Amino acid sequence: MHKAFSLVEILVYMGIAAVVISLGFVGITIAQQAARDEERKLVSQEIRSTIDSYFRSTAAYPVESVSLLWHTNSVTIGDKTVTLAGFKGYSSSTTDAAHTRYAYVKDRSGYLICVKMESGDWFHTGNGGGSLSCPTN
Repeated sequence: MHKAFSLVEILVYMGIAAVVISLGFVGITIAQQAARDEERKLVSQEIRSTIDSYFRSTAAYPVESVSLLWHTNSVTIGDKTVTLAGFKGYSSSTTDAAHTRYAYVKDRSGYLICVKMESGDWFHTGNGGGSLSCPTN
Protein backbone atom coordinates (compact mmCIF):
# COMPACT_ATOMS: atom_id res chain seq x y z
CA MET A 1 0.00 0.00 0.00
CA HIS A 2 1.32 3.42 -0.98
CA LYS A 3 1.28 6.23 1.51
CA ALA A 4 -0.03 9.43 -0.03
CA PHE A 5 -1.72 12.60 1.06
CA SER A 6 -5.46 12.46 1.18
CA LEU A 7 -7.55 15.08 -0.58
CA VAL A 8 -8.52 16.62 2.78
CA GLU A 9 -4.86 17.01 3.80
CA ILE A 10 -3.99 18.67 0.51
CA LEU A 11 -6.93 21.07 0.83
CA VAL A 12 -5.90 21.95 4.41
CA TYR A 13 -2.32 22.70 3.31
CA MET A 14 -3.59 24.78 0.40
CA GLY A 15 -5.88 26.71 2.74
CA ILE A 16 -3.03 27.42 5.15
CA ALA A 17 -0.81 28.56 2.28
CA ALA A 18 -3.59 30.85 0.97
CA VAL A 19 -3.98 32.48 4.40
CA VAL A 20 -0.22 33.02 4.76
CA ILE A 21 0.02 34.51 1.25
CA SER A 22 -2.96 36.84 1.80
CA LEU A 23 -1.48 38.07 5.11
CA GLY A 24 1.74 38.80 3.25
CA PHE A 25 -0.12 40.85 0.64
CA VAL A 26 -1.93 42.83 3.36
CA GLY A 27 1.39 43.55 5.07
CA ILE A 28 2.98 44.66 1.82
CA THR A 29 0.03 46.96 1.06
CA ILE A 30 0.23 48.57 4.50
CA ALA A 31 3.99 49.06 4.14
CA GLN A 32 3.53 50.65 0.70
CA GLN A 33 0.89 53.06 2.03
CA ALA A 34 3.14 54.03 4.94
CA ALA A 35 6.04 54.65 2.55
CA ARG A 36 3.89 56.86 0.29
CA ASP A 37 2.61 58.80 3.31
CA GLU A 38 6.18 59.30 4.54
CA GLU A 39 7.11 60.64 1.11
CA ARG A 40 4.19 63.08 1.30
CA LYS A 41 5.40 64.26 4.73
CA LEU A 42 8.90 64.82 3.38
CA VAL A 43 7.52 66.83 0.46
CA SER A 44 5.45 68.98 2.84
CA GLN A 45 8.61 69.63 4.90
CA GLU A 46 10.40 70.69 1.70
CA ILE A 47 7.51 73.04 0.85
CA ARG A 48 7.71 74.44 4.40
CA SER A 49 11.45 75.03 4.04
CA THR A 50 10.89 76.78 0.70
CA ILE A 51 8.14 79.00 2.18
CA ASP A 52 10.39 79.90 5.11
CA SER A 53 13.16 80.82 2.66
CA TYR A 54 10.66 82.88 0.64
CA PHE A 55 9.61 84.68 3.85
CA ARG A 56 13.23 85.46 4.77
CA SER A 57 13.83 87.04 1.37
CA THR A 58 10.52 88.92 0.97
CA ALA A 59 9.28 89.46 4.57
CA ALA A 60 5.90 88.07 3.49
CA TYR A 61 4.31 84.67 3.06
CA PRO A 62 3.44 83.60 -0.48
CA VAL A 63 0.00 84.55 -1.72
CA GLU A 64 -1.66 81.57 -3.34
CA SER A 65 -2.07 81.95 -7.12
CA VAL A 66 0.41 84.84 -7.19
CA SER A 67 3.68 83.67 -5.66
CA LEU A 68 2.66 80.09 -4.82
CA LEU A 69 1.60 78.29 -8.01
CA TRP A 70 0.28 74.70 -8.01
CA HIS A 71 1.17 72.80 -11.17
CA THR A 72 0.31 69.31 -12.40
CA ASN A 73 2.96 67.65 -10.25
CA SER A 74 4.79 70.50 -8.54
CA VAL A 75 4.41 73.77 -6.70
CA THR A 76 6.42 76.90 -7.47
CA ILE A 77 7.17 79.23 -4.60
CA GLY A 78 8.98 82.34 -5.72
CA ASP A 79 11.73 80.98 -7.95
CA LYS A 80 11.90 77.43 -6.49
CA THR A 81 9.84 74.45 -7.71
CA VAL A 82 9.05 71.48 -5.45
CA THR A 83 7.86 68.19 -6.98
CA LEU A 84 4.76 66.84 -5.24
CA ALA A 85 4.41 63.18 -4.28
CA GLY A 86 1.31 61.51 -5.74
CA PHE A 87 -0.21 64.79 -6.92
CA LYS A 88 -2.89 64.35 -9.59
CA GLY A 89 -4.99 67.46 -9.12
CA TYR A 90 -5.17 70.15 -6.45
CA SER A 91 -8.85 69.65 -5.64
CA SER A 92 -9.03 65.86 -5.82
CA SER A 93 -11.48 64.49 -3.26
CA THR A 94 -9.88 61.05 -3.23
CA THR A 95 -6.59 60.24 -1.57
CA ASP A 96 -4.86 57.07 -2.67
CA ALA A 97 -1.70 56.08 -4.46
CA ALA A 98 -2.62 58.21 -7.49
CA HIS A 99 -4.31 61.20 -5.84
CA THR A 100 -2.87 63.36 -3.10
CA ARG A 101 -4.48 66.53 -1.89
CA TYR A 102 -2.18 69.39 -0.84
CA ALA A 103 -3.40 72.63 0.69
CA TYR A 104 -1.79 75.91 1.75
CA VAL A 105 -3.59 77.92 4.43
CA LYS A 106 -2.30 81.25 5.72
CA ASP A 107 -3.24 84.23 7.81
CA ARG A 108 -1.34 87.08 9.47
CA SER A 109 0.12 84.81 12.15
CA GLY A 110 1.59 82.20 9.80
CA TYR A 111 0.73 79.33 7.51
CA LEU A 112 0.06 75.60 7.30
CA ILE A 113 0.93 73.13 4.57
CA CYS A 114 -1.64 70.34 4.68
CA VAL A 115 -1.33 66.95 2.99
CA LYS A 116 -4.10 64.37 2.99
CA MET A 117 -2.76 60.92 3.82
CA GLU A 118 -4.13 57.66 2.42
CA SER A 119 -5.82 57.03 5.78
CA GLY A 120 -7.91 60.16 5.15
CA ASP A 121 -6.22 62.13 7.93
CA TRP A 122 -4.53 65.47 7.28
CA PHE A 123 -0.83 65.90 8.07
CA HIS A 124 0.16 69.51 8.56
CA THR A 125 3.34 71.45 9.05
CA GLY A 126 4.07 75.15 9.24
CA ASN A 127 4.20 77.90 11.79
CA GLY A 128 0.51 78.78 11.87
CA GLY A 129 -1.12 79.72 15.12
CA GLY A 130 -4.12 78.04 16.71
CA SER A 131 -6.58 79.78 14.37
CA LEU A 132 -5.37 77.90 11.27
CA SER A 133 -6.60 74.45 10.34
CA CYS A 134 -6.52 72.12 7.35
CA PRO A 135 -9.55 71.82 5.05
CA THR A 136 -12.37 69.66 6.39
CA ASN A 137 -13.02 67.72 3.18
